[in-house]
Amino acid sequence: MQNLDLMRHKLLQDGRMTWRLGGGKQVDVQVALFADIIVLMQRHEDRLVLRSYNVGITKIDHGPVIKLQELIVQPYAAGTWCS
Repeated sequence: MQNLDLMRHKLLQDGRMTWRLGGGKQVDVQVALFADIIVLMQRHEDRLVLRSYNVGITKIDHGPVIKLQELIVQPYAAGTWCS
């Protein structure tokens, strides 16, 4: 992965999220939403690291940096919403 300079991007929101990867697997991630990208980080010891994730039965690799132009979203995901 190339060097990622987050200071070049405008931060809109950040926080923790539980990501359901399929097959009952869940991963706690720290998410940073920028104007043009989403960055997924996972806590390892006392720091945040970037990791790739395999999603679904097709085992598609998703990198930790996702460009918003390439993202497909749906209004509501399956499951219950918690506040």
